[in-house]
Amino acid sequence: MKEGVLEDREGSLEQIGERAMERIENKVTKEFEGEPYHNPEHPKGVGAAAEEGLDIAEQSGITVTKEMRRAGRFAAAAHDMVIRKRVNMTPGTFGYGTTMRYRGFGEKMPPAVRDALKGEKDRHGNEEASWLELEQIMNEEDPDGAYFTENVRRMARAAIAATYPDVEFPAPFPSPDDAKIGRRNSAGEVEAVIDVTDMLSKTEDGRPAGLKFFQPFLTAESSLVTALVAIGDLSEGGRVDPREFRKKGNAEYWELRALLRQRIADGFADLSDKPKERVVEMANAAKDMLAWAQTQIGFLLWQKIRFAEILQTNPDMNEFFREKMRRIYSHFDANILDAYYRAGTLSGRFKQLMEPAAFTHNPHAETELRDLASMMDYDEFPLQK
Repeated sequence: MKEGVLEDREGSLEQIGERAMERIENKVTKEFEGEPYHNPEHPKGVGAAAEEGLDIAEQSGITVTKEMRRAGRFAAAAHDMVIRKRVNMTPGTFGYGTTMRYRGFGEKMPPAVRDALKGEKDRHGNEEASWLELEQIMNEEDPDGAYFTENVRRMARAAIAATYPDVEFPAPFPSPDDAKIGRRNSAGEVEAVIDVTDMLSKTEDGRPAGLKFFQPFLTAESSLVTALVAIGDLSEGGRVDPREFRKKGNAEYWELRALLRQRIADGFADLSDKPKERVVEMANAAKDMLAWAQTQIGFLLWQKIRFAEILQTNPDMNEFFREKMRRIYSHFDANILDAYYRAGTLSGRFKQLMEPAAFTHNPHAETELRDLASMMDYDEFPLQK
C-alpha cells in the first residue's frame, strides 16, 4: 500500500475513534455533570492512569499494540457511562437515605441489585449496561470493525467487566503486620512504625478487618489492559496524595448521601414536627460521617494489598514494569496514616454528637454537626435547594 493511501486510511480510522469518543464524552457530560465523584473527570482520570501504565509497559520491553491502547482508552472512557441507582427512602431499613447503584456484570451481581432489577426492562448491571452501550456505539460508528476490531472489543469488554466491584465486610487482613504502617520523613526514610489496629473493625474472632472492595473479573489470567483499567478505577489511594484522596473520598461520600445532603441544606426541616425523630436522625448523621472517615483506613489497607497482589500475579508484567508501577502508586501508606489521624481527630472532636441527647442538651450541637460536615467537604458538594 502506498504511503499516501496508508496515511489516508489511518486518518479515516482515527476519525471513527474520535466520533465514537465524542459520543461517549457527550453522554457522560449530560448524565453526570455536577456529580461530586462520578463526574466527567473520573473516566478521564482512569484513562490517564491506564495510558500511563501502557507507556511504562512499552518502556519495560512489553509488547503494546494499537489495539491495546484503543481498548484501554475506550474502556476507561465508557466504564461508567451507565449508572442507574435509587435512594432508599424507607425509614428504619438498612441504608436509609443512601444511594444504591445497580452494579453488576453478567452472572456476578449482588443479590440485592438482582432483586431490585426484577421488574425492570433492562436487568443488566451498570458495568454490563455500560459495555453494551459502548458496543452499540462501536457498531454504529464502525460497522465493518476496521477500527474497533474483534481484539479491541474483546479487551474493552473484559476491562469494563473488571471495573465491577464486589464488597466484603468485615474482611480480615492476611497478617497483623498489614496494619503496621511506616511513617516517612521528608527524605523518604521511615522514622516510625504506626500500628493502626485500634481504628480498624474486627471479625467475630477478634482479627483486624476492613472494607474490602475487590474486582471479581480481575484475575491472574486477565490481560494487561484489563489490569490497568481496573487499577486506574479502584487504586487511587496509591496514586494520589492525601489531600487529593481525602477530597475524592469525601466526594464519593456525598454522592451516596442524597438525603443527608438535603437535610443539611435545609436544617433537617423535614423532621421539624417530629422533635424526637429529628434528634435521632441528627445523631445518626454524625455516626455515619464518623464511620465513613474510619472505614477509609481499612479500605485503603485492602487496596494496598490488592495492588501488590495484582502486580505479583499478572503474567504479562515483568519486574521492571512492576517497580515503575510501585513508584507511581507509592502513596498508600501516606493515605492510610492520613486517614488514621483524621478519623481520630474527627472522633475526638465530634463523638458526643453520636448520642441523640447531645442535640437536646447542647445548644451548639447542630452547629457542631454542620462543622463536621464542613470538615468532610460538604460545602464543596452542597445539594441545591
